[in-house]
Amino acid sequence: DTRRNLLTIGIQLNDLVGKKFMIGEVLVEGVELCDPCGRPGILSGKEDVRKGFKEAFENRGGLRVRVLGKGEIHQGDELRLEE
Repeated sequence: DTRRNLLTIGIQLNDLVGKKFMIGEVLVEGVELCDPCGRPGILSGKEDVRKGFKEAFENRGGLRVRVLGKGEIHQGDELRLEE
């Protein structure tokens, strides 16, 4: 409902801006951080979503990435930095 494509745990997203990394078989590049906004609430019809995100994830809304390769991502795949 909130259009979050991937959920990470224990990852410092700030450190991934400008870096290439693998998620499963897919090569991506961190483009920019994104703060929690109202768009997920509008799209899901649940306007209070932003409040919940803002309280739980202040200044940690996510990371926009550029997909650089094809492949599959599965639940439980690890994120690996490219050397």
